[in-house]
Amino acid sequence: MYDEASSLDIHHLAEELSVLEGGKINKVYEWDDQEAFIFKIYSDGETRHLRLQLPGLIYVTERRFQAPKIPPGYARFLRNKLTASRIETVKQHSFDRLLEFSIHSKRHGSLKLIFELFKPANLVLVDDDNTIVHPYRQQTFKDRTIRSNKEYQYPPERPDTPALSVEELNDLLHGEDNVERVVATRLGLGGVYASEVTARTDVEPSTPADDLTEDERSVVSGAVQDLLRESNPCIIDGEAYPVEMHSMPDSAERFETFSDALDTVHDYDQVIKHGSSTTNKQEKYETIINAQEKQIQRFNDAIEDNQRKATYIYENYNDFATMIYTLRDKKESGDLDAALDEIENVVDYDPATNEVTLRFDDDNDD
Repeated sequence: MYDEASSLDIHHLAEELSVLEGGKINKVYEWDDQEAFIFKIYSDGETRHLRLQLPGLIYVTERRFQAPKIPPGYARFLRNKLTASRIETVKQHSFDRLLEFSIHSKRHGSLKLIFELFKPANLVLVDDDNTIVHPYRQQTFKDRTIRSNKEYQYPPERPDTPALSVEELNDLLHGEDNVERVVATRLGLGGVYASEVTARTDVEPSTPADDLTEDERSVVSGAVQDLLRESNPCIIDGEAYPVEMHSMPDSAERFETFSDALDTVHDYDQVIKHGSSTTNKQEKYETIINAQEKQIQRFNDAIEDNQRKATYIYENYNDFATMIYTLRDKKESGDLDAALDEIENVVDYDPATNEVTLRFDDDNDD
């Protein structure tokens, strides 16, 4: 699974995470310097921890962890909106690397927490009108914008492979590309699992999809469906997989759930190590020193970045002044959104802070 999930990984995780349906969200923790979250969920008489590590790692862990003393901003926001709310459903959207948690809150009504598990990755809280309440980060893409108070738009639709019959899968297995590439891209399985599909058949991976016989198409489609239906989590060569991998050495370590396999492979700094009631003093001081050194480096980087931006603004003062006055006037007249769309350098606007983010192509910096 590495650091970014495939659609097949998310498919199997969505089925496993259905155990959280009906559960109550008790607390949300965040480590902003690592883009990591843990959701503490009470379900079926026990507390479960849903761990999220952006861009693409999500699973249930039973390990204890050291919570941050002061929760970062987005964790505080999620606590305000989600504490004591119920998870109604967990599902994958259209065989994409995207998980949706439908949630009901007594204070805030119906909500949807969307995990976009593809780079650059995001968390987006959406209300029952499909309006973005607040995302983890605001983003602008060619075909959609992730911004507070905007309508949430999904990424471009792809075939919902798990919902397709063998006949419908056969119809997609055409084209000049070889069969392995077609399975990886058009069916959305990615390279690793496309290789697994051909390894489970007698079809040569380099065969052009258009040259497949109808029997070969059916065999390939059947292998795809097997990967979607099977559940045989394992670790092979230090990587976790939700299914048995015929294309890899037969030296797999088996697990009851895919989450268990992922939790074994992926360690993280916040875990409280078993058998130790107190943290070793030397490790504690090293952790503090490392954190301080990282903070100093962030300060130095920020100083350098701000000096560069200040120089650019000074050299283009008249252009910036005109833009500021224009946007201020448009905001007062209620035409701000239209004005922002007309300025090609604008890549983001946060209505909560009135902060506008600009990008200039000549230095490729904000």
